[in-house]
Amino acid sequence: MVTMTVQDAPVTVEATLNYLLDTGVMPSVYTGGPGSTIVRAASPSDQRRVTMHNGRLQAGGFVLDREGFRFVGLGANTELPTRWLEDGVSAEVVGARAVVLGPEPLIGAQRIVLRLRDRRLVLATDGIGPFAVVDDVDAITH
Repeated sequence: MVTMTVQDAPVTVEATLNYLLDTGVMPSVYTGGPGSTIVRAASPSDQRRVTMHNGRLQAGGFVLDREGFRFVGLGANTELPTRWLEDGVSAEVVGARAVVLGPEPLIGAQRIVLRLRDRRLVLATDGIGPFAVVDDVDAITH
């Protein structure tokens, strides 16, 4: 086995990624199970060649105020926190200990409840599409 340090890793790599085309129909993928080579996708894909950058080589240059988080959807007069997880700020992963972001293309349905004092925002994914804001009613009934 070859061991590579962060400094030895390439600055960029080229890869072909498959993007699902928006057909207006919920994407689905069928696989034949363990040991099977059968894979059927109900959604057409668009292959694109992309350049991926090694962010670890730039880790010391990231600044939270510039590349950090932001709250979207709050009123213009809402005073935003200056640091993450101060009093009144919380993130709850519903039904799990942590959020799963990959590397598998299908990650399973997940919900996150973000709270900023008395405000609440629920994000959810069906495991195929990206996380999106959902109604609180949806969050309670599912």
